[in-house]
Amino acid sequence: MSGEKASDDVLHTPLPYTQVISEITRAIGVVSHHEEFLNSAVHKIAQGLNIPHVAIYIFDADDTLVVLKAIHSPTPQAFPINQITVPVNSGTIFGWTIANQRSYYLPQLERDQIQNRAPYIWKDAQSLLAVPVIAGTKVYGVLDLQSGQKNAFPPTLHSVLCTLADQIALSFLVHNPKPLAESLQPSGSPQSEIPPSVSSLPDAFLHACLAKLPDISEIYAELTALIHQTYGLDISFGVALYDNTQHQITFPLLLEHGQPIHVEPLPLGQGLTSYVITQKTPLLIQHGVEAMAQTLGVNLIGTPAKSWLGVPLRLGEEILGAIVLQDLHHEARFNENDLHTLEVLATFLAWIFHTHRLSEKAEAAQRQVVREQTLLTTLLEALPERIAIKDENGRVLYANQALLQHYGVSSLADLIGKTEVDLFGEAGNLDLIQDLEVIHSDEARIKTPNYYFSPQGENTWELVSRIPINSNENGGPRLIRIAQDISEFIRTEQVAQRRAEQLLASAEIAREAISARDIDTMLQNATNQIRERLGYYHASVFLLDPLGRYGVLREASGDVGQIMKQSGHRLAVGSRSLVGQAMALGRTIVANNVQGNPDYYPNPLLPETRSEIVVPLRVGDRLFGALDVQSRSYDAFQAEDVQILETLAGLLAIALDNILLYTRTQQNLTQHRHFYRIISEASVQLTPEEIIEKTLQGLHEILPQDRLAIFLLNRDQVLELKAYTGFEAESLERSTWQTEESVPGWVIAHRQALRISEFTSEIAFHPLIAGAHSALALPLDYQNEILGVLYIESEWPAAFDESDQELFTSLTTNLAAILTNARLIHQIQIQAERQRRLYEITSKIRALTDVGNILQTSAAEIGRALGAQRVSIRISPPAPSSDDLPFPNGLPSDSNGHDR
Repeated sequence: MSGEKASDDVLHTPLPYTQVISEITRAIGVVSHHEEFLNSAVHKIAQGLNIPHVAIYIFDADDTLVVLKAIHSPTPQAFPINQITVPVNSGTIFGWTIANQRSYYLPQLERDQIQNRAPYIWKDAQSLLAVPVIAGTKVYGVLDLQSGQKNAFPPTLHSVLCTLADQIALSFLVHNPKPLAESLQPSGSPQSEIPPSVSSLPDAFLHACLAKLPDISEIYAELTALIHQTYGLDISFGVALYDNTQHQITFPLLLEHGQPIHVEPLPLGQGLTSYVITQKTPLLIQHGVEAMAQTLGVNLIGTPAKSWLGVPLRLGEEILGAIVLQDLHHEARFNENDLHTLEVLATFLAWIFHTHRLSEKAEAAQRQVVREQTLLTTLLEALPERIAIKDENGRVLYANQALLQHYGVSSLADLIGKTEVDLFGEAGNLDLIQDLEVIHSDEARIKTPNYYFSPQGENTWELVSRIPINSNENGGPRLIRIAQDISEFIRTEQVAQRRAEQLLASAEIAREAISARDIDTMLQNATNQIRERLGYYHASVFLLDPLGRYGVLREASGDVGQIMKQSGHRLAVGSRSLVGQAMALGRTIVANNVQGNPDYYPNPLLPETRSEIVVPLRVGDRLFGALDVQSRSYDAFQAEDVQILETLAGLLAIALDNILLYTRTQQNLTQHRHFYRIISEASVQLTPEEIIEKTLQGLHEILPQDRLAIFLLNRDQVLELKAYTGFEAESLERSTWQTEESVPGWVIAHRQALRISEFTSEIAFHPLIAGAHSALALPLDYQNEILGVLYIESEWPAAFDESDQELFTSLTTNLAAILTNARLIHQIQIQAERQRRLYEITSKIRALTDVGNILQTSAAEIGRALGAQRVSIRISPPAPSSDDLPFPNGLPSDSNGHDR
């Protein structure tokens, strides 16, 4: 038996995936009746992909049941068309598939499931895959695939079947009695008159392209012809594809005045096309393209158009690119009808690109399968089969060199005359019995599986062919035994199956994590599933503390994990532990033999650990912590395992980042509402003392665990404590607030906020009360005038971040404005009261005529106004005039001119 023949028997090669996809695509446009297409589709899938049981179930009129509409099965009589129905609820496989709009895979049907089969399960089924039939957001039914083998639908085949389900969904649109443009019109959109030449464009494009898939160049040619036929050669148009890995746009099709032009890839963010892709929404500009581009904040590229229309190519939530029409010479060239038509056309074009992309992937996977088959064939040809000839009693008469090497002997004499029992003892008894049965029955047994331990103690799988030889005059019956070693193939298959299961489990774990909104629940589910579904001994997640010094155990799998959590287990960053090293270096640490690793930190609660891997949880340059996974086996983390866990850790980090961002956003919104309430309540108070008291009361409700104080500068620019909460009065009896060694004094001196993550001996500041670890102090600043300081202390380190500082800065700014306003109002009131009293005093004095009464009344009123106990008024006599002096012309002078 040749190695090539043996390989053909071991590996079954189905039709190329692309051939099956192309045949079903062509059938959509060729078959006139939808029922005929569905029957053709199930037969092509069954025969082309070697799947014994293929069925299509479609919703009934009430959308409460799915009904069997087409089937290919070894027992078709057991599945009458239109009579097998399945309720659409969570209790059925089909119901779950439809509700979740994703595939449901049972790689191995359990015994109890086989004994209590649902009416839609084939009696010999060992594995089942249900794929939803979806077009856009509408679910039409389920593609049901069942095999008599376990694990019959690996990821590569699963991807192809999802593509085929999409094609079947498209057939509902093609065979819909309504025009395609009408059937895909968004709900609630205005029913406008669409010109026949425009409305027929999507129909013509779809039917023309179905027969041309997967040749994308012919698709472009057909699209070009239809656009020019509908709009004329003077229209410029193009198809842009978005590469989300490179964040750039390419133009595989771009024409101006009917001539193709070449444009280099553009980075995302330049031009109107980028706007349509990033905003995921159509854009119609009938006038003023340049002005509209400026309004949208878009830089135009190339010659500005007079009219511009662009529609994104979207598949679900994924944006594949955009299709663009523009007129360089005329305004108002396109209208809402053109927009709607282009949206429908974009739906089909997106599906074509998606199908083409999946076809390329399927073709690449097919080539990979062919390469693996060729490699296996070459391997089998290079290793000749082990051949022996035995007599009627099962004794060896001849053995080739390969068999000698397998038995570990150097000479044929070591095997001649011996049976399998002689060579292996009781372990070879079954093999000898089978040899004798073939000899006496004279019926060959080809490629019978055989499993045993080799003489070297290794697990060995063989495909054994036993061929009887008729007796002749030279001797009795003979037996040719040909053994083909498939041990390596079996091991490879087991590893591949495990990898596929790991990838599938990792994807589901990551999907659940990303959709979570609670950190504890997300991490608990993730660690437990990593242990259970990926088959590891233990999994845990460490998160950095606020100061980034320790990795604190946040969640761990199993009962052991809960014990470690309750004990407050943590590891220092950079410590001699795998977790500490991974967080310090920011890279994955693998120890496939922990006993030989000096950085291994043995945990008495996990005594069976033999291998360990720690993967940092990071998004960009931000480190959140580490994922720690442990195994009972040595060398458990090979390159593929490391890659899977690193990918999973990256997705968990993104999920963690999303949850933290969501939580922080909710906290900020709550604080904004509280701050607004505090400022609103404080603004209606009359005096600064009442304002401060009301503000502090409101802050204490938000931060009940923290200590707060408000200091104000007096007229001498000295800080005075005006209100506090959470502090003991004795701890605040000090007169050093003004000094720069204190936090409030430093804030006043430097006129800026101060945030302290931790009070340590390395910094000059001390908390106002022992036991505080962090603080936030902000100036009460209004129009560059410092009124005082808001001071907050916390028992937790790093309790305040930049976001907190920004929020409280807004609060203090508003509080300073309110205090300033209150002071101004108070000063105005004092001034008004003084004016009133002055007016009253003046009025009383003016009513008097006697000088004595005037003076007496003035003294009494002034004393009463100023609160003085004693008031005296002194009147000096007037100075004499010059006429009354003895020397009217001044003092006499002597002869020298000096006064005397």
